[in-house]
Amino acid sequence: MKSLILAAGRGTRINEITKNHHKCLIKIKKKSILQWQIDALSTFSKKICVVTGYDENKIKDKLKKIKNITFIKNNEWESSNMFYSLLCAKEWIDNDDLIISYSDIFYSKIAVKKLYETKSDISIIYDPNWLELWDMRFDNPLDDAETFKLDSFSCLKEIGRKPNTIKECEGQFIGLIKISRNGWAIINKHISVIKDKIKKIDTTSLLNFLILKKVKIRAIPISDKWGEVDTLNDYKLYKKLLTQNYFKWMR
Repeated sequence: MKSLILAAGRGTRINEITKNHHKCLIKIKKKSILQWQIDALSTFSKKICVVTGYDENKIKDKLKKIKNITFIKNNEWESSNMFYSLLCAKEWIDNDDLIISYSDIFYSKIAVKKLYETKSDISIIYDPNWLELWDMRFDNPLDDAETFKLDSFSCLKEIGRKPNTIKECEGQFIGLIKISRNGWAIINKHISVIKDKIKKIDTTSLLNFLILKKVKIRAIPISDKWGEVDTLNDYKLYKKLLTQNYFKWMR
């Protein structure tokens, strides 16, 4: 099992911080988001790769003492999206089983364990209790939420569209994915028809595309608290929640 962290983009919605360094280096309880991720992922992966772009040197410098970390740069990070960053590491992945993480989220080892243990070819982690966090982050949770619909087998039916009602959001994808060796074969089979769009496609658009191709994507729920740092208000909120022991898994 390998793990990949997608840390190429700048994160312009939090310019107050990212003008000085990448948002994955923001500290949550005296540890960077990136370090929290590595701590969780390394429990199950012997090899971790960070796909860099913006602020590459600072990221490398912060991790220089950690063994078994590979860095691959997306040289087109300013004009490409997450899936393209993933493909930049294709040779390193080498069709192995892989856990993929967004770089602006923090989560417990239990969330990673759930992905590690699943036998499905393509799986994602989602939060069925997402509204609790979104109510704290936004005046209107629907302003930032995305549709998330499941079938009777806990597989995705839809993800990533603009919802009109809360009922269209059975959860929220947190930014953690697992793709097995066979899952890579399935993805490679289908993406050949969208090669002209590869550079711009985001992760949820890819997942929706695969759903339309009848690919099964297993959705795995978590109960542990997690966070996404997308804005300065997010950062301020998490500082407050930490004083209330909201993230009980953090040590």
